[in-house]
Amino acid sequence: MQVYGKFHQGKSIGGMQLAKQIVGARGVGGLYVGLGASVVRQFLYTGTRMGGFQVLIDHFTVDGVPPSFLTKCGICVFSGAVGGIVGLPPDVALTRISIDDLEPSDKRRNYKNVFEAMFRIQKEEGPQALFRGLTPVVVRAVIVNASQMVSYYYFKELFLRLGTMSDNSACHIVCSMLAAGVTTVCVLPVDMAKTRMQNMRYVDGKPEYSGMMHVLSSVVKNEGFFGLWKGFMPLLIRNGPQFVVVFVVYEQCTQMYRKFAA
Repeated sequence: MQVYGKFHQGKSIGGMQLAKQIVGARGVGGLYVGLGASVVRQFLYTGTRMGGFQVLIDHFTVDGVPPSFLTKCGICVFSGAVGGIVGLPPDVALTRISIDDLEPSDKRRNYKNVFEAMFRIQKEEGPQALFRGLTPVVVRAVIVNASQMVSYYYFKELFLRLGTMSDNSACHIVCSMLAAGVTTVCVLPVDMAKTRMQNMRYVDGKPEYSGMMHVLSSVVKNEGFFGLWKGFMPLLIRNGPQFVVVFVVYEQCTQMYRKFAA
């Protein structure tokens, strides 16, 4: 949805309509194009940012007292940025694999899998191409980590303090869903910039976009201000279940980690 207008004279399309087009052209499996790249990306990106977050939170917890809100924000920024950098190469591959079908047949890259994609990208365009969109990716990772982790722990601590919920899976699920909504609103404009920069081509030796702000200003100019939130519902529908799975597993892993470390 974020790049559809680029290939269809600025036209927009709804999530369900696009999903039907994909299924009609490639079957249900078309909705899972790029799955391998997504798994590799999550392994590196999410593992680093969330694992690093917990390690640093434990480091700055003194006598059972968690770090301050500002310290948590700083931890989110640092671990999110590192995670974004570590997970960037498979992220570039994921973006290109996922939207390759929108390209004209003579311009499709036809990557076989994430590893071949990364190998060809560095071979054909140089190693720096694997880190294309670094600025929006790092900014996105910081925003995701800050909005996701801070909002999750804010809602969790609020419910526990008010006594409306106990520290159990039900509480974790509710807080995850609320954090998904906050994160989706915060991250989508930067996600738009990341997607378009990672897929951009060079015309006469010049890139389509000079940077993140160029992408954002172009979208606002050509597609309207709310074009920055194009793909909101699909991302929210994606983030909701993902955040629930991630945080429920995360809480269990944290408990096992503390038990093992103790």
